[in-house]
Amino acid sequence: MPNVAVVDAPSATDPGLGDGAVDCALLVDVYHHFEYPRTMLRTLRRALRPRGTLCVVDFHKDVARVKSKTPDWVARHLRADQATFRAEIEACGFTHIAEPFVEDLPENYLMVFRKTPLARVGDGWGQRAKRPRDDAH
Repeated sequence: MPNVAVVDAPSATDPGLGDGAVDCALLVDVYHHFEYPRTMLRTLRRALRPRGTLCVVDFHKDVARVKSKTPDWVARHLRADQATFRAEIEACGFTHIAEPFVEDLPENYLMVFRKTPLARVGDGWGQRAKRPRDDAH
């Protein structure tokens, strides 16, 4: 496919993509390897065009579901569960939009996120909350 590229990230914090370079980032069985998930997610977010899509396929952290690996592998290799990964991703400016079941991937889940537009200056983004004043005499 001419419009698909496999990227081997050059570092643990940067996927090596330019700003606004992609419409969709597909991460397959790699998210659990992220040593610096917030930093990597921020750089992925910058690489996505407005309203870009992030798709994450990863293993369930459930020994009953992951039959191709040992229980020890599941416990030691997967740093967190799906709910934790979803919270990490949402905290970095993404909105969870879908979680389709993929019948051929019983050991994995698929989560789909959309790049959330950041609030504009003046909308409270990054501004300190004003302390209430005590004007009572």
